[in-house]
Amino acid sequence: MNDLTNRNYFRQSPELINGNFSLSKSEGDLFYAVLTAIDKDDEEFKDYTFTKSQLENKLGISLNTAQLRATAKSLMRKVFEIYKNEKSWEMMGFSYFKYENELLTCRFDKNLKPYLLQIKPYVLTDFRHILQIRSEYSRRIYLLLKERYKFGTRKFNIEQLMDMMETPSSYRIYNRFKTKVLNNAVKDINRFTDI
Repeated sequence: MNDLTNRNYFRQSPELINGNFSLSKSEGDLFYAVLTAIDKDDEEFKDYTFTKSQLENKLGISLNTAQLRATAKSLMRKVFEIYKNEKSWEMMGFSYFKYENELLTCRFDKNLKPYLLQIKPYVLTDFRHILQIRSEYSRRIYLLLKERYKFGTRKFNIEQLMDMMETPSSYRIYNRFKTKVLNNAVKDINRFTDI
């Protein structure tokens, strides 16, 4: 069994961070919490098992089993798309969740291995920063900036950024995107994170 309470950091490859996907707050909380269970020396994915109580302590909330089931189910439907170019892309996600006797077991799709295990370069992130950010878009922008943090700046093509974050069509008008996504991200990142 894994102990979620002792680890606060997780690693991801730049390719995964720059992939196309969208996670709700609860999906992101579960995804990033499970990432903290991966040991930096792991060479293969394991079944990551922890108690509901450990997960609640990690997230700082109480979960009923229906909420946990709904979050796991919706996370199973999420696809992480690594887009390289018009002729090269791949899609993957979680492959397994099980809940029994207050124990949650989950497993990543083996195709995520190059993006989460034995990776160099990697982006090291403190889960406690991510957890405080409520907006899924602010989280993504934080991770995208964190990936290039040592270089000092990062430029985005707005349409590519919208695609990466899978923003709905209602946010595809620049003024709305700026107000609802970019301005909020600046506030959240300045308030809750290390950058």
